[in-house]
Amino acid sequence: MRATGIYAELLRKRFKLASKHLGFADLPALDSSKFTPPSGGQISLF
Repeated sequence: MRATGIYAELLRKRFKLASKHLGFADLPALDSSKFTPPSGGQISLF
């Protein structure tokens, strides 16, 4: 799904401007190669 229309474009522009103002635009890309799943499988919640 992808939003289209006037409101979607307005939100897109606002988000881009706010993220640039807050410094989020300069974040490096995520590197998932350093992720390792926990050993022993999934832990129980209870």
